[in-house]
Amino acid sequence: PFSADLIRAVFPCISDREEAIRTTATKVNDALATLMKSEEVDQELECTTIKALQEMLVRSETRTRIATLHWILMLLDKNSDLVLSHFAELFPLLLKTLSDASSSEEVVTLDLSVLATLSKTPENFKKFMHDLVGLLKKERKKLLTRSSI
Repeated sequence: PFSADLIRAVFPCISDREEAIRTTATKVNDALATLMKSEEVDQELECTTIKALQEMLVRSETRTRIATLHWILMLLDKNSDLVLSHFAELFPLLLKTLSDASSSEEVVTLDLSVLATLSKTPENFKKFMHDLVGLLKKERKKLLTRSSI
């Protein structure tokens, strides 16, 4: 029942400067992810977890964003309907992550994977494509610098 609180406490440590802290945080994250994958979790808990992941997605640290995006993909695999019910909140954050200059290539690739998975329904796909084209028009330089991805 404390997964959201653990995410808020552990995920920033995944990007800590101290290797020992990063290593411990990564181990805790892996254990928590394994537990979340294997256990039946009620919808309220998963909703609070998604909210915590949304908070972590706006952080600038690359390792934290990578862990967050892996969690979102894991939750999409486990219960896509629940994650899709948060599309309206997640979608703008994912687009912002795409356009953020500090996002690494791995973050952008994972972000696109999440967006592609979320966009499997026709209405979500249409919204994604419309907003992505708008973003690329607005920030043409990103198209040039990110086109290799």
